Amino acid sequence: MRLSASALSLLLLALLGAAERPAPAPAPAPAPERTPAAEALRAWVGSAGGRRALEGLRGGLEAALARAGPRGPSARCREDAERVVGEARAGAAWALRMLDAAAKAPEGLLAGAWEHLGHWDECVGVRDRPFHGQMCLLRVGPEAGEEERLAREVAAAEAGALPEGASLALAACVPSTCSPADVQALFATLLPPAEAGGVSLAVGDSDCTTRDRPALDAADWSAVGVLSVVVALALASTAYDALTPQGPAKRPLLAAFSVVANGRKLLAAPRRDADASLACLHGIRVLSMCWVVLGHRYYITMTYPNLNPTFLQTFLLDWWRVGITNATVSVDTFFVVSGLLVGYLFFKQKPADRRLNLPLYYLHRYIRLTPAFAMMVLLGASLLFRTGWGPRWPALTDPTRASCQRSWWSSLLYVNNYVYPESQCVGQSWYLMVDMQLFWLSPLLLLGGARWPRAAPWAMGALCAAGVVGCFAVSLDNHLPGNLFAATDAHATMVYFRNYYIPAYTRFVPYVQGLWLGRALGERRARGCKARPLGRVASALAWLSVAALLLLPLFAGRAFLSSPAPPNAVAALYNALHRPAWALGVAGVVFLCANGNGGPAQRLLAWDGFQVLGRLSYCVFLVHMSLQTMQSAGARTYSYMADGAILAAFAGDLLSSLVLAAALSLLCEAPFLALEKVLLLPRPRAPARD
Repeated sequence: MRLSASALSLLLLALLGAAERPAPAPAPAPAPERTPAAEALRAWVGSAGGRRALEGLRGGLEAALARAGPRGPSARCREDAERVVGEARAGAAWALRMLDAAAKAPEGLLAGAWEHLGHWDECVGVRDRPFHGQMCLLRVGPEAGEEERLAREVAAAEAGALPEGASLALAACVPSTCSPADVQALFATLLPPAEAGGVSLAVGDSDCTTRDRPALDAADWSAVGVLSVVVALALASTAYDALTPQGPAKRPLLAAFSVVANGRKLLAAPRRDADASLACLHGIRVLSMCWVVLGHRYYITMTYPNLNPTFLQTFLLDWWRVGITNATVSVDTFFVVSGLLVGYLFFKQKPADRRLNLPLYYLHRYIRLTPAFAMMVLLGASLLFRTGWGPRWPALTDPTRASCQRSWWSSLLYVNNYVYPESQCVGQSWYLMVDMQLFWLSPLLLLGGARWPRAAPWAMGALCAAGVVGCFAVSLDNHLPGNLFAATDAHATMVYFRNYYIPAYTRFVPYVQGLWLGRALGERRARGCKARPLGRVASALAWLSVAALLLLPLFAGRAFLSSPAPPNAVAALYNALHRPAWALGVAGVVFLCANGNGGPAQRLLAWDGFQVLGRLSYCVFLVHMSLQTMQSAGARTYSYMADGAILAAFAGDLLSSLVLAAALSLLCEAPFLALEKVLLLPRPRAPARD
């Protein structure tokens, strides 16, 4: 049965009118998080003042206009809003679409469903009028004083600031001639008077969006220019490489940006050389990268407007999900591998050759990491945020873009974890900062170990002990939780990150452990000693010990997510010991595989495919979280958190990241490594002529 325009208008207006009638309070449900501020918001939603505020906002644009006084919106905004309501009553389809697109009668508020986005495409699809459709998010919640009062009532703890994004967000479709201040003034008329309960309503500049995107600015055009140069170099170099036959006349310098030549290196068959005993590192690196991507996928999914945020309550307490709630140890695996390779490559040389050309040593590392990273910083400050649009897009992406434009130089100098640490351009790049800083300091251990070989193990052991004591002191002094998910609010999370998670002085112990193992394996290689596999019993006991070292940090961390949490001293002890314990387990896996006791683990980790995929692992690390963040920012409706859906999205993340990582590697990473090889590395001498 088809409805006429007039019938449809009557139906919509009836629904809107029904929404104005008071609705019974929804039944209480578990809160999505147990922080005092979140509990305060949940209590406010169920309170009389909160219900009156939400019931008033359900009246929508028509009720707001009816109550707007002389201090309401501007004349132009009021005129266009009245036109929308009048045309809707007359049955105009475009006006009905605007009223229909707004969020109505929000459900699941007490369950933590706090973002109600309406139908963004329907709203902004209204065009060809004196104005366009504009979707604005009304951010509603208790005022500061009311929030603190409610927090004291619902939690025996000091009330913290309301976490970012924890206020209710209700979508309203208004004419584009209404500024955010107009929208705020218009809908504030629907709130109860101040004496009926403190209510806050805010509409920020980034909360209102139309279909029209901002024009490209200077940063965007700069990025376009750089990308154009890079692509032009790739095309010219590829053409030269394809058209010039192999021979002495072919200049490697001109073929450095060749996509064909670099693609061959990327897809080359795995090498089988004398270092095959460390082939397990390829699998460890790739699987750890997959773990990082999966952990970030779960985290990013939590930032979506979710219909069932109470999923987090069971998620955090499920034993089998400790691999996600404690996934941060995956980064310590990279520290172990990085330190191991630094130590191994130095100590596998003969003692007489153990010297470092420090300028080239540092320059090679900078060239290895920076070109691809610099491209991501450039895109993060510009074009990356032109790749999508939606009701949440500006609010979620503008702060990150501003961070990139503020901290780009500290990122490229690898000091961003100390200089503007709250402005991480590439969210996960703190790892690059710490890794580079530890690389800067590594010659002290390398040259010292070569000069005083007997004292080196003791010095490294003392350094690790000092690192453990330092972590304990930092955690105890700052009252840090034993798990990142146990941070009570945004401020506590930032304190955890700035003081414990991202400084080099709290993360160096796994790196030193890896360097110590690399020294031992390198010394064995330099002496020409063969591995002596352990017997069956000893090997089984060693693997059991490794499994305990890997599993204990994961499962012990769950205790800090339950209530009541262990005392602060216990959390400090866990923060000090669980990363070194995990690193020791990873080092044990590498040692057993290199020693001939790897068995099935060695055959899995040394699979040839991991060596090929491992060449892309760095670029996957760089691109994956930006991809996930863009997906979250572009969300236009609810998602439903479930493990199956998250794993499916994770598979898509991996595939998309591999494609983007291949492009980043071919255009930025591989060409500069080829240039370094031509310009900086010593060339082999030609044989002397008779």
